[in-house]
Amino acid sequence: MLRDALPGSVEKSRRPSSVALHPIALIEIMAMHIPHELRDEFPQEASLIERMIRTNYEFRRLAARYDDINRNIYRIESGEEPTTDEILERLKKWRLKLKDEIAAILTKLEHRM
Repeated sequence: MLRDALPGSVEKSRRPSSVALHPIALIEIMAMHIPHELRDEFPQEASLIERMIRTNYEFRRLAARYDDINRNIYRIESGEEPTTDEILERLKKWRLKLKDEIAAILTKLEHRM
């Protein structure tokens, strides 16, 4: 179960670090599509997002928090990580709040250009 629904508090992979993934398994994991990734949520701003992640520390931290929460939600919804409905709802609200913050930053930057 997720501890207090904080993205930094979720345990990392339970697979021992000495276990190597087969290259095909690694490709399947990398090819897996996780819904609500930033590039899907803001397709018109994909290049701006990439540039901001590379050049702006605060935006990079915000995007990383969004990604962590989004992946936690995906693991819960896919049955990989059991938790309560309350925690899932709290994570979804947090993801939405972060998405709104990211959208506000992108809108401000677009108006400056």
